[in-house]
Amino acid sequence: MGEPRVRVSAILRWRGRILLLRHVKASGEVWLLPGGGVRTGESLVR
Repeated sequence: MGEPRVRVSAILRWRGRILLLRHVKASGEVWLLPGGGVRTGESLVR
């Protein structure tokens, strides 16, 4: 198991629709909510 990471996701609704992001890799595709993460020691403020 690796080092824990802080992550955040958001649900964006507009006119009854939800925004999803499509990620395509050689192993297949996945649909995810928009979001991201920070590494240990990285500031949470931009």
